[in-house]
Amino acid sequence: MRTKTIFFFLFLFLTVKMSAQLTRYYEGGKTGYKNASGEIVVSPQYDYGSEFSEGFALVMLGRERFFINEKGEDVFGKRFYDASCFHEGLAKVSTHGQYGFINTKGETVIEEQYAVAGDFSCARARVQVNGKFGFIDQSGKMIIPAQYDDASDFSDGLAAVKQDGKWGFVSADGKISIGVQYDFATGFHNGEALVHKKDEKYYIDTKGKKTREIEEDDDEEERNERGDHKKRF
Repeated sequence: MRTKTIFFFLFLFLTVKMSAQLTRYYEGGKTGYKNASGEIVVSPQYDYGSEFSEGFALVMLGRERFFINEKGEDVFGKRFYDASCFHEGLAKVSTHGQYGFINTKGETVIEEQYAVAGDFSCARARVQVNGKFGFIDQSGKMIIPAQYDDASDFSDGLAAVKQDGKWGFVSADGKISIGVQYDFATGFHNGEALVHKKDEKYYIDTKGKKTREIEEDDDEEERNERGDHKKRF
């Protein structure tokens, strides 16, 4: 009997959780949100809207960005020049061209001070200081010194970094995990990263071991990643 009761409450919890999840939809060039039953919860009114992340969606009206909850309420009453979704409890924001981070209460945790910033992953965020990239923790402490010419966000425990024209990978403690040797490298996705070395293009795993050759369909991924690197400056 006790087992049946536990399963009942587990089923009830999952059902409520699923019903609370909202999905973005578009109508008349505007973004709104529906629940799992297809019912409209937030009418289409925004020029842009992200999917929900950690209970919040980032929406845009005109040039202003702000956050809403799953009731469609403007939760912080703040407007941003630029922002990204919440990751690991923090969201990147900018009100005047420099970037900092707020928590899920809308409080400023890390002051706006960086020319470029990425999202938190593995408790690290990529930031640019005096033209170089390093990584901070969730208190704003610089854990990996700003010494790299470019860098990706952390993924699968590693971040791609560029130094003296070559790419390699560092771990969250700043140690070089895969030597700086590649002409180009993407961040890891599903355990693989795309790299270029001389005339070769192939994928490696998180140990630096070659897993497979590049395929024609992978050209788009490479173009997107190169474009993303350019946007960081």
